[in-house]
Amino acid sequence: MDSKQCSSVPRPESNLERIERLVSHLGAGLVLVDRDRLIVQCGKLAAELLDQEPAALRGQPIDRVLAEGASLSNRVVAATLMRGRALTWRSSNGERTLRAQCQPEGDRFFVVVDDISERMRRAEELNALHFALEQFRESVTDEESLVAKSHDLRNLLTVLGLEAERFARAGVQVGSLLAMTEEAITLAHTLAPPDAMRVESKSIDVHAYLDSAMPSLRGCAGPDCSFEIASDARDSVVAVSPARLRSVLLNLVVNARRAGAQSIVVGTRNDEGGAICVRGFTIPKGRYLALWVRDDGSGMSPDVAAQAFDMRFTTHPKGTGVGLARVQRIAQDARGAVVMHTAAGRGTEIALYFPIV
Repeated sequence: MDSKQCSSVPRPESNLERIERLVSHLGAGLVLVDRDRLIVQCGKLAAELLDQEPAALRGQPIDRVLAEGASLSNRVVAATLMRGRALTWRSSNGERTLRAQCQPEGDRFFVVVDDISERMRRAEELNALHFALEQFRESVTDEESLVAKSHDLRNLLTVLGLEAERFARAGVQVGSLLAMTEEAITLAHTLAPPDAMRVESKSIDVHAYLDSAMPSLRGCAGPDCSFEIASDARDSVVAVSPARLRSVLLNLVVNARRAGAQSIVVGTRNDEGGAICVRGFTIPKGRYLALWVRDDGSGMSPDVAAQAFDMRFTTHPKGTGVGLARVQRIAQDARGAVVMHTAAGRGTEIALYFPIV
């Protein structure tokens, strides 16, 4: 066999190259790291994602390489990788979202470097769709149920009123019955008028509103409970009905008092979303005002917390089970959401996320 024939024999594919070829369709690249966390070999795709040449990466500490890309300290990167957690960061040009995760292999490690930009974009789209569908489902269900029941109640009361008038014309003494029927009909009309589910929202500065509502909120907290307002948000203008905002705050403050709170704080902060709301889905990324009420009361067990926002669920002897369900509905109608943090014996914080206008 001559030298020309020898040069045409392909070089055997390394294990790293073979594995990287198999996973390349997932947008992932592999880096082989020794026990000292120094790079032994780096696949082409991983090097491309790290914006370096494979040869230049050999012998470099993986912690430092990833720290430079993610703009984090070496220690944070090392702790994240060694605990098996994923490290996520934006590429230097801001166009891609990258992720790295460590997988032990004997006395060495594989670090999988992955371009998850498309998956993140699709996840955000799906989450936004889920959020919108959940809002639509809740609003349609509640509106149809309340309007239908109100309509049936008005019909029955109208028939009762007509019968009372007929008896009155016949000389039967039904004055008090007729008066009570008319009062009930009026009440039914206020229960769900044609636009009951479309309460007009307007731009409102929540900080200014809290200042004006301070006396009534403090009164609801009671004389034995400390009460304060912590307005930390820079942007505080949202679109919500002032009457509904008042209903939310009074509800949450009264609930805190019933839970035995000795301290109640109402506050604001700006947020970019991403939190898990009480219905289990993630709030889409955006600009929000989080209006929160925090207390040091009895808190809730996981079982109670899971049902707290269900209509008619209550643990209070004289409760109606409507308050927190209404709080959530008001947030949803304002294209927002509710986030709750609570634990038995450790108090509760409920935050309403309203989009900034």
